[in-house]
Amino acid sequence: MTDNKEEIILELYQDLDSLGLDEKKMIHYKSVSNIIYHLINKQKINSKKNSKLQELGEKRMKDLLIEFLKSVKEKAPTNTQDSLDVYKKYIVPIGNFMGRYYSFSNFAGKSIVTYFFLIITIAAILGFVSILIFKSRLIYVTLFSLIILYSTIKILFKYRTKRIYGFLY
Repeated sequence: MTDNKEEIILELYQDLDSLGLDEKKMIHYKSVSNIIYHLINKQKINSKKNSKLQELGEKRMKDLLIEFLKSVKEKAPTNTQDSLDVYKKYIVPIGNFMGRYYSFSNFAGKSIVTYFFLIITIAAILGFVSILIFKSRLIYVTLFSLIILYSTIKILFKYRTKRIYGFLY
């Protein structure tokens, strides 16, 4: 039965290939692509989590993905509000599951700017605290640079391994 669900998902997903760029953005095409890539093509059991729960969750997520793809195929969202509703109803629950078992992150699109702003703010605060404690600007610069470097590498790794989902992505 699982193979049948996977075939249905892939078939429905292929039907969306003919959509234009703006339409694909409204249905979160790249997010769905990344989810399908890991949920079907690169499926693996997370050894640090409960494998039975993961298997049950994957079945539910595949059902939800089929429901999403059918819904979008019938009537694709045409404005941002409709797209947000679809995103909240389908992509967020699937993305949360994928985050738990496949290390997905929700910082695609506009939220990546927010993420970097947050990291820079945290790094700056930690840097100023280090200046107050250690009386040295070298530690501040080093700490700030390491936090920014770590965050950038983390984001690049997520993009390269297709572990990203997000609104209008």
